[in-house]
Amino acid sequence: KLLEKAISGIDQTVRLSLYGDTVTEIVSLDADDTAGLKSKYEGLQQAEQFKAKLTAIRRTSRTKQPQEVIAAIDELIKTVKPTGASLQEAVFFKSSVLFGSGDKAGAKTLLLEAQKLAPNTATGKRIPQIIEANFK
Repeated sequence: KLLEKAISGIDQTVRLSLYGDTVTEIVSLDADDTAGLKSKYEGLQQAEQFKAKLTAIRRTSRTKQPQEVIAAIDELIKTVKPTGASLQEAVFFKSSVLFGSGDKAGAKTLLLEAQKLAPNTATGKRIPQIIEANFK
């Protein structure tokens, strides 16, 4: 708990990238998840790994057909099974791919789905403005 307390005030992404060894030690010290730290940090690690894989798909998306990008996102979702804000980002990205391909109805449907997944995130709060500006 002391190790966790020492790094708890640091941004999640920084915590995982710069203090990865400390996070690994916290997880191993709470192997039975008595303090709830193992599940907390494993969840954060999984979310960051998902984010990195989604970013990799995003980087290559300009050179691929929309269907290929959507399939890659769907496969990532199927494999990792993200929830909350992580799943929201994937659905939001799918929406932008559909919008770029001209499927505005599909894009709007996915935006509404993304908002329901995590309405209080920055993305969730931005979605109504996106809908208002692009789907009149």
